[in-house]
Amino acid sequence: MLTKEDLEQIAKLLEPLKKGQETLELKVETVHEFNKKAHTQIMDVLVESGEINYQELKKELKDLKKRIEQPETRQKN
Repeated sequence: MLTKEDLEQIAKLLEPLKKGQETLELKVETVHEFNKKAHTQIMDVLVESGEINYQELKKELKDLKKRIEQPETRQKN
């Protein structure tokens, strides 16, 4: 059976463990927030890149249509 002194000694030994756990939890939370922020930034870049590519493809398609229509117009004349 544990004595009062044994319980006090166990409580003293648990204190640094509890503080270490709190520190670890804060570190995990910090890393999680950093990763979340990095993920958001990466996704923003990808979306922006996709929009730029889409606009460029739209422009190229319009230019190609013009080029196709010009010879057809010339052939009819």
